[in-house]
Amino acid sequence: RQLLGGTVTDPILQLTFRAEKEAIDVTELRLTSSGSSAASIDRLEFSKVNFPSLFAAATIGACSGNDVPSQNPADGSSVQNFCVTLPAGTLRIAKDQRLQIIVRARMKSDAQGGISGENIQFWLTGQAVNAATSGSGSVKARGVSSSERISANDGDGDAEGELFIGRDSAGANSNIIGTLHTSVLAKISTVVNASSDSDGTAIPAGTNTIGALKFETAENTNTAGGTNMVVLDDILFTVSSTNVTLNAASFTVANAQDPTIVSSCMPLDTDGNV
Repeated sequence: RQLLGGTVTDPILQLTFRAEKEAIDVTELRLTSSGSSAASIDRLEFSKVNFPSLFAAATIGACSGNDVPSQNPADGSSVQNFCVTLPAGTLRIAKDQRLQIIVRARMKSDAQGGISGENIQFWLTGQAVNAATSGSGSVKARGVSSSERISANDGDGDAEGELFIGRDSAGANSNIIGTLHTSVLAKISTVVNASSDSDGTAIPAGTNTIGALKFETAENTNTAGGTNMVVLDDILFTVSSTNVTLNAASFTVANAQDPTIVSSCMPLDTDGNV
């Protein structure tokens, strides 16, 4: 997705939790950004599927003093961590049930330090951390009836009351890696057909309008140095014809709101050659 500065994004990550033997309270969550410092994100907001209200938020400041990743172990790139500690009952998974949560990002506007073109990708490390160790691991949990912290996964094939990350059965943990997103300060929200011609409309000889599109942009609050705007840079149209001969070199695109703004098109064949 394109994550628009100054807004709360659409879901960027969805996590499923499952409890066995007893109800479980998730007590700590730590999400790590990969490929950037995530400077454009103010905080991560958590809600439950089908319950859109916010129940918790993870921030950079809440990671202070925690033992969190300092770089991506895969390539050594810079990372940023967002942490939250959850009071008892805040994120409770009933015995033998599943619970899904959605993660959204509250983006900074450009006046708050948001930038365009920043890669945003979140992951939860599969590092197994001892239950008694504070400030480590992406997920920590406690049994509701036992009041015992869930043990770190020892990676073998036996389920022995451990916390499994990135898998749904006994075995070694895996990293949970989200989709790659990009921060923007303006973006197109919709592109729709704006032509009034019906299918089968005749094309007379000469120069004619054969299509029309309407582009709409999302409102934004990124006004530092002037409101950010979308600029159409490249557009690729695919045109097919039957029983009509078209002069490929004659195609142009015009701005319907200002017909003096016209740009000639470069014709390409189906292999992409000029």
